[in-house]
Amino acid sequence: MASLEDAPPSNSNLTGDQLLGDLLSAAFSWQSCRSRHEALQVRCGPGTAPYEKALRQPKSGDGAIAADGDDDDCRYVVSIVYDRGLGNRVIPIISAFLYAVLTERALLVAPYNGDVDALFCEPFPGTTWIHPGGRRFPLRRLRDLDGKSRESLGTLLKSNAVSVDAGGNGTSSWSGRPPPYVYLHLDGGADYHDKLFYCDEQQRPATSSAYRFACTTRRRRRCRRWCSTREKLIPFPTAGTTTNTSSSDQAVLVTSLNSWYSDRIRDELGGGGGVHQPSHEGWQRMGDTAHDMRALSEMYLLST
Repeated sequence: MASLEDAPPSNSNLTGDQLLGDLLSAAFSWQSCRSRHEALQVRCGPGTAPYEKALRQPKSGDGAIAADGDDDDCRYVVSIVYDRGLGNRVIPIISAFLYAVLTERALLVAPYNGDVDALFCEPFPGTTWIHPGGRRFPLRRLRDLDGKSRESLGTLLKSNAVSVDAGGNGTSSWSGRPPPYVYLHLDGGADYHDKLFYCDEQQRPATSSAYRFACTTRRRRRCRRWCSTREKLIPFPTAGTTTNTSSSDQAVLVTSLNSWYSDRIRDELGGGGGVHQPSHEGWQRMGDTAHDMRALSEMYLLST
């Protein structure tokens, strides 16, 4: 998808991809969306009065938003992904950003031992997207949240804390007092009730909570040989033919923690020199910024 800087000046030429498959209205404007969300981040970001007010809600146990009609109330989505490789953290951050834009929430990202701040520039001028944490933040152990936590949407649904109208008219509400925050367990181990987040009826009540903490990971599937052959991603030789990847117009870039994949592809291509793998670290080094910098460099190479 085109970046905001590369976007067309009006919505007249927006493609289906830029409208995210009709997720965005045809009346969508890049400039107005960008300016609105940047203004939201600046107004609600760490250090502001609305943020300080929102900090008090988890302490007080009050989950209602704008109960006093105050337009300064802000809502947040916090992306928390621990013990994952960089690729499996970038995808949740992007997903959380899109969700924040669509639901008019400020986006905060867990710092992950300073890794996020070291690898990425601040996307919002005049504020920060890094979740401050620390002693002042009322929820100290975000890393311990999982699908079994009482604050998770799945657990709340199992305990009937959310009442969904049996008539099928799409209405739902909290059975009692709304919680101050909701945890969304959308990791690979998410169960049936966790995944109900994707249904409007179960998701709607959670919009009344000041905070949503989202752990979202989708492990990337291995690229199998048949897919590469079917889509002609790699010029594998067919019966009675040979392929020479050492020619100047053919190259295969492989990124992986080990060299097994590049060795296998190189063998199937006849041992040519056109298969390249910048690194093969051997194993995932959690919290190693230098390791993640190399991974980010390889992601850039894959995108060029």
